[in-house]
Amino acid sequence: MRAATEGIRLLSDAAALWWTRLLPLITAYVVGFALHLLGLRLSVALGPGHQVLATLVFVLAVLAQVGALVLMLWLCRPPGDRESALDVAALAIGPFLAVYALWGLVDDEVYALFAANISVSGLGGPDQWSVNLRWWQLYLGLALGAWLLRQAVAILARHHRTRPLLLLGVVLEGVWTFASALALLAVLGRLLDWGTSRALWQGVVGGWHQLLAVLPDLRLPFDLTLPEALQTVVAWLLGTALPGLWNAVLLPLVWLALAAVVFGQRELDARSVAEGTGLVQLPDRWSSNPWGSLLHRAGLLLTGDLRTKYLPVLHAFRLLWAAGPAFLAAYLVVATVVSTLRAWVELSLARLFGPRDPYAALAWSWAEDLLVGAVLTPVAVAVYAAAARRTMRPDVTGDEARAATGPARPTAAP
Repeated sequence: MRAATEGIRLLSDAAALWWTRLLPLITAYVVGFALHLLGLRLSVALGPGHQVLATLVFVLAVLAQVGALVLMLWLCRPPGDRESALDVAALAIGPFLAVYALWGLVDDEVYALFAANISVSGLGGPDQWSVNLRWWQLYLGLALGAWLLRQAVAILARHHRTRPLLLLGVVLEGVWTFASALALLAVLGRLLDWGTSRALWQGVVGGWHQLLAVLPDLRLPFDLTLPEALQTVVAWLLGTALPGLWNAVLLPLVWLALAAVVFGQRELDARSVAEGTGLVQLPDRWSSNPWGSLLHRAGLLLTGDLRTKYLPVLHAFRLLWAAGPAFLAAYLVVATVVSTLRAWVELSLARLFGPRDPYAALAWSWAEDLLVGAVLTPVAVAVYAAAARRTMRPDVTGDEARAATGPARPTAAP
């Protein structure tokens, strides 16, 4: 009963938030979608002769779409939140892209780019396309270069705080994060291919089949034998249960935690993150030791993103439980309904249009994506935002002062 009440309240809050922010939400989505589509087209147009530049344009196209999601959440911020969109983007763009990598959304972006290449160049193969995912060294170098430039921009931002400089910092943050994800995926793909071809893996697979072979053929319900039942259960766990928990439970909770971080549920304010400052102080016993000071500052530099961008997400994750299991259960149900509705709409459109020429379908798939996304993405964002605002209420957090003042400012730069 409590969960049903929480669900009705969440739907009511999300509907009100969606209605009051509808035009800005749709505008942000359409602008991000347009920049994303333009970037993909430009990457394809650059062709195989300019693969480095085409790859950079592709990364910037993805950043435009992810940045639009951050902006949409920022538009739904609680009253009294004075953090700017650029400051919040500097804090959130990295974790958002990490979610893209962990949940296969990077693969979706790569598929979209390949589809755009195929629609222009046909099935001629990667040599005729604008990018080559086997170039993991390129992505690693791009990530390293962007990270170094990001540190330089953070230093400049401490003394010269200008909007173009902050925007450049956000772009560099996104480039290094996404390029790192591309490099990691490329390396992991090679390691997986190598591992599955080794004798050890083949021995594990052979041992599994031998285990099934020695089990007695006991007849079980549903007209299954014992080996068949065991194989079915394992296949269900690996193919359905674990992916279902990963996508239907953990992913919505991560989006909720990210929304809470965007809304200020963290230890640092967004401006401190954009300027590269933090809460960690230099120990007194190291202040007179130049080597200790140097090592300490190097450690802060290398762990800065972890401390200021990713640990706050875990912190927000912990604070979500303060809302109670009834609220979280209601939120998961509502989030599942929204994602299921989107899948149902996409399937209905596919059935409505029926069989089509593959090249025509690829060429016009963007129109379907725009239509579905412009309608349903604001709905999903409103649900995430309403839920995050619910978890930040003083009666949930138990911290009236924090709710009134927002994230704490650091007392000094490291």
